[in-house]
Amino acid sequence: MRMACLSPCPPIGGLSWHRCCLQFCHRRRVGSGLVGDLRYDPLAVTRDVDTEQIRRAWLLTSRYIVGIRDVARKLGASFVLVTYPYAHQVSATASPAGRLAAGIRAQLFTSERPFEILEALGAQYGFPVINLLPLFRHRETVDGPLFRFDDIHHTAKGADVFAEGVFIGLREHGLITCAG
Repeated sequence: MRMACLSPCPPIGGLSWHRCCLQFCHRRRVGSGLVGDLRYDPLAVTRDVDTEQIRRAWLLTSRYIVGIRDVARKLGASFVLVTYPYAHQVSATASPAGRLAAGIRAQLFTSERPFEILEALGAQYGFPVINLLPLFRHRETVDGPLFRFDDIHHTAKGADVFAEGVFIGLREHGLITCAG
């Protein structure tokens, strides 16, 4: 179920109808207490929210991830879970227009809870987890921007950091070897 913008919202200050609608929907979520509700809040899992609904969602997600790991093992393949952050989990200012388009205000979501949940899952079920959050947070300050200005996807530098993090993680877990 998705929340629809039912009131007319003309372009204001250069905002398209779509962006204006997303901002209206964000204000409506906040005003209605729907922040953290998976049915209406696409960022719920990135927030530091703990509800029965969120716990059930993590259980289902965990079951799917373990199932994928099992299929990989049956096929003789190694399984590694790579976790990476959205722009709003890296910095309060990353991807300003992209945030606006997604209805995310300028705020850093500091919660590491989703990453910790997935790292614990890997430890419990015996598969490596490569967590790119610390690398992205560090490199945003040194090499940023890692996310495009006008959408939430990586810049070329962000893609390089992603690839570097996966490479380092695979090497640290002994899944690849490099000469020299």
